[in-house]
Amino acid sequence: MSESIKKPRMTQEEEDEIETLTKGLVMRDKMKLPKIDKETEQQRPERLRAWFRARLKFHRDAAGNN
Repeated sequence: MSESIKKPRMTQEEEDEIETLTKGLVMRDKMKLPKIDKETEQQRPERLRAWFRARLKFHRDAAGNN
């Protein structure tokens, strides 16, 4: 994966949570449910928010949901 942001130090649980959440948001896009990106991002620790946004963009790009 080629991203412009460096992956922060995080626990495996934090990494798994971000992956699960971002994939879930992409599924919401597919089901045409209201977007809750900002609310979900705000619930992440400050140090992980940029990574959250990068992973969400990655998954949306992969799914074709820009």
